[in-house]
Amino acid sequence: LTTRGIENWILDIKGVKVQELAAGTKQKILRCLRTILDEAVRDEIINNNPAKMVTAPSDSADDKKERRVFTLYEQKLLMPEDLIERIKLWGNIMWASYFSVLADTGMRPGEAMGLRVCDVYRTPQGYGVVAVQEVSTDGKKIKHRVKTSGKGMERRVALLSEGTGRLIEQLVECQHITDDNECLFLKDRSKKDSYIGVYTANKHMRGVLKKLGL
Repeated sequence: LTTRGIENWILDIKGVKVQELAAGTKQKILRCLRTILDEAVRDEIINNNPAKMVTAPSDSADDKKERRVFTLYEQKLLMPEDLIERIKLWGNIMWASYFSVLADTGMRPGEAMGLRVCDVYRTPQGYGVVAVQEVSTDGKKIKHRVKTSGKGMERRVALLSEGTGRLIEQLVECQHITDDNECLFLKDRSKKDSYIGVYTANKHMRGVLKKLGL
């Protein structure tokens, strides 16, 4: 891998339907690659990260904003292997399950909020999850699509860790959820359409980060 080679690849990369990707999407791909190669350097698989000097095209000031990813140490703080400790950290089993899904899958917040009981399944190889709907940013309604619509996919499929799968099973049992079509993550199960909004989730996340001193 060379800096020039990665730069050419970023410029030439196309979407699912061989369409040109937005500059913002290319920036996200590059940030992800940089993180992966940083881990490879730390594990002494490679000597240096050739993606550090790569610049991707940008079409707006927002696209130029670098977002810092959590370090491995910070990730371990946020997602303790002991599930009881994880539930305590996040306040309750619902929040622990929700943020564990985000950590495992990289789904958008609204997609995770729209997950139903039937969208999580177990296979001989582990737990899987499929998102086919999302909650609006304000938490007031369900949109029967995911953000990948129009890009060749009608759903977003991902894998869950064993711990997250077990948390969701416990969530269903503890909250006595019997309807497979009911959303997993709701503010108040006694009220219809009591969806979590992105702002509410962000506020909760900031509270946990403050508790950890991050």
